[in-house]
Amino acid sequence: MLTCSTTKLSVIVIDLHYLFSRNLTQYPGECGVGSLFLQVNETQNLTSPGFPSLYRNDLICRWIVTAIDAIEDIIWVKFITFDLERGYDFLQIGDGDDSSDESSLIGSFTGRLKLHVLSSNEFQLWIVIVTDSSGISQGFHIEVTSMGRCGMSN
Repeated sequence: MLTCSTTKLSVIVIDLHYLFSRNLTQYPGECGVGSLFLQVNETQNLTSPGFPSLYRNDLICRWIVTAIDAIEDIIWVKFITFDLERGYDFLQIGDGDDSSDESSLIGSFTGRLKLHVLSSNEFQLWIVIVTDSSGISQGFHIEVTSMGRCGMSN
């Protein structure tokens, strides 16, 4: 039997209906590549547009991360830098490839976070940044890695 310990994250409770009802119109040139494909034990960096400079207002970017070598692998997410306008701009992370499915949400993050690690429950993960029309911050830098279920620690 495989057992793993995970780190629980403190998240701010927000009105998810508002976030999920927003039109996810992506800005292709600004958001970069929309899909990341990871081989086993491969790590890629993902940053908010403009990072480490400030991101812009009214931004919606969506990425799908897929572990392509083994369907039993999961995606580990390591927050390196995280600074979004607290309570107004959010990074959402969920299982699968459908960011409109509220039940797939793993977490919604805002404000400042110190180094944290979380994981998907399957071989695909969606990531969405949603910003409002006022106030901006530095943004985020995260690492995404395809690994086995117990492959990463803080």
